[in-house]
Amino acid sequence: SGITSLEELDVAAAHTLAQFKKWSTQRSGSCQELFNEIIFMAQNPKNGQVNYKQFAKCLKKLGYQGPTKELFQSLDLTGGGLVSGEDVLFLDKWKSPPVWLHARPDHGALSQFKEELCDAFQATGADNPFVLAWRLLLDPMESNRVIWKEFAEACRQLGFKRNVPGVWRALDVDMSGYITLKELDAECDNVLKIFKIWAERTFGTISKAFDALDEDGSGELTYREFRQAVLKHGLPASMNLNQLLSCLDLDGKRCISRDEMMFLTDWELDEDPVVDKSKSGSPGAGEREPNLPK
Repeated sequence: SGITSLEELDVAAAHTLAQFKKWSTQRSGSCQELFNEIIFMAQNPKNGQVNYKQFAKCLKKLGYQGPTKELFQSLDLTGGGLVSGEDVLFLDKWKSPPVWLHARPDHGALSQFKEELCDAFQATGADNPFVLAWRLLLDPMESNRVIWKEFAEACRQLGFKRNVPGVWRALDVDMSGYITLKELDAECDNVLKIFKIWAERTFGTISKAFDALDEDGSGELTYREFRQAVLKHGLPASMNLNQLLSCLDLDGKRCISRDEMMFLTDWELDEDPVVDKSKSGSPGAGEREPNLPK
């Protein structure tokens, strides 16, 4: 749209300001009226401005229970240590903060969401319905980053209606403004990240990785071919290949096509995956890799 919202620039600040706006409007009718009360209560305000100590003391007397320091810093646009009525005025013009900014995490609704998601995609025969749901419903852009609007639309398509903002807050624990597969299935997210990093470091791109693994040029890899090829090219023996294959095998046909690997090309990695260092190198005597079906 060419327009950047506050919550896209600074999610934490947007959440603090939205909570303050809601409280001020419910208590005093507007943020401006609430600030007028602060000015009236403050001792020796400077030209209609208050410093942090005055601001926090007055808010406490008025019954505000939110974080005052973060709020003051968000309102102090010039960084001069003072807040005026003009600094607060924009909050009254902020007509429609996203509903999730007011929501509280709802873990009960999150459990129900996961159940419905699993039920909807388990019928496809895929080994991992959460990954399938992530790839087909939640993250069709294949970036491994889903924002609120995309999540709300996915819930609409799923037919899930129970406290969607609360489910979002329960998933977006770090208030980053987006969720990744990690919030839905941390183990699969980690396995896919490790494989992506290994493939790109070893072959350059995901496309080149598939070409190298597909030695017979058939355009697909059976589970056995995949297992033999990745170990031949040095994928760490500690990798859970069963889990990796269940994450890649979108249609449950027990083979991996180029398209089923290519989604990793544009995946954004915001943190390093956790690598199991309990094993390293090739399996030793008596140490076997997991048996995979053909």
